[in-house]
Amino acid sequence: VLPLQRSLLLLCFALGEVKLTYNDYHEEPLNDDLILRFPDHPCDCSLLLKFLSEEHCEIFDSMLQGEDKVLGFIVLIDCLPLEYLLPGNQVRCIVGLSVLLFLTPESCSASEARIVAEKISKLLVAIFDGVRSVWFFDLVNSGFYLKEIVNTLERLLTMKAIDETSEWPKLLLHSLIRLIVRNRESLVAMENFFSELNVVEETSEFSCLALLLTLEQLSRIFKWAHVSVDYKESCENLASSLCSCCVKAVKKAEEGYSISVYCTLIECYAEVIKILTSPSCSIDQKKRERYLKPLPKIIKIAKENISNPKNDAYFKFFTSICKHNKDIEGFIPDDFHIIIWNNVHFLFQQQCLNANVLLQNQTILHPMTLTNNEVELLHSLFTLMPKEDTDKILEEFLKQMVNS
Repeated sequence: VLPLQRSLLLLCFALGEVKLTYNDYHEEPLNDDLILRFPDHPCDCSLLLKFLSEEHCEIFDSMLQGEDKVLGFIVLIDCLPLEYLLPGNQVRCIVGLSVLLFLTPESCSASEARIVAEKISKLLVAIFDGVRSVWFFDLVNSGFYLKEIVNTLERLLTMKAIDETSEWPKLLLHSLIRLIVRNRESLVAMENFFSELNVVEETSEFSCLALLLTLEQLSRIFKWAHVSVDYKESCENLASSLCSCCVKAVKKAEEGYSISVYCTLIECYAEVIKILTSPSCSIDQKKRERYLKPLPKIIKIAKENISNPKNDAYFKFFTSICKHNKDIEGFIPDDFHIIIWNNVHFLFQQQCLNANVLLQNQTILHPMTLTNNEVELLHSLFTLMPKEDTDKILEEFLKQMVNS
């Protein structure tokens, strides 16, 4: 098995036709359609860099002629122990798979392109999450690469399609961003991608998702006990840029965004609150106040939209405020906890009424349960409330039970 694995690890894609050759035993190739030419250098990324730097390049078209051939190569690569590849072989596989992924939207029908893209993405995730260090971003700019991944996903499908089918695009972005932030140089280069979001008229769905996942990673990093000074400084600079990007995107979203985009931005702002209130994050006080200034307006919008079907983002947002209320008390109303409770209580009442109507029309029981986000909000909310307010709420519940 090992000689075959070593042979197959030499998979890479170069200009012209995609072909496969043996390496260890110098055997003849299977046939002319299964020969692979390799770059001269084991870490040659010129093909990918060329693709990333150009809008469109027809010289790659021949690489995807024949969908069965492409799927055959993908199945072949899937047989490899991708999580254990040596750095040079990692780079070769990432280059080839990335170029295939970037070309997929224009090379297949919509349904077939998603199938191919999902298979390629799973292979990339296996490499990104492997046990060995990944050298890919020593050779390729992480900001350019992330931009091309996001653009490709936007051409393939919408956020609605993700919810209805699978979450592989989220898994791909999560794995990629987690890999990028491990290294200071790739983390710094990543800022190129987000700096462009500050000047666009409308932040796209997958750009918002990339913003959210990066904020989550930075929030996690600021909890680490031991971080080098240079790395921490780079994280703070990136965090400041992302906070600014999030605030601008939220302001633009108030003028009319899709529900899925706005919900993602609300989750982003919940992470912004976590970062700005982190003891280990040293963002300038003036910047911090500027990023928190829109909070009252965002609270008002979130309160009005908490009854929407996709309200998990709002529960996470309010939970974040409750947990960090002491650090942001100058930006939230004094009776914030009562305002949120009234809205959440009304929402739960409506859910119960809808369930009762359903029970009257059917003999099947439909038990009412709370989601994890709802439970977490209630826990943080009642932890925040003074005793007199909780007593009033309990008294109201008792009256309702007596009258029902």
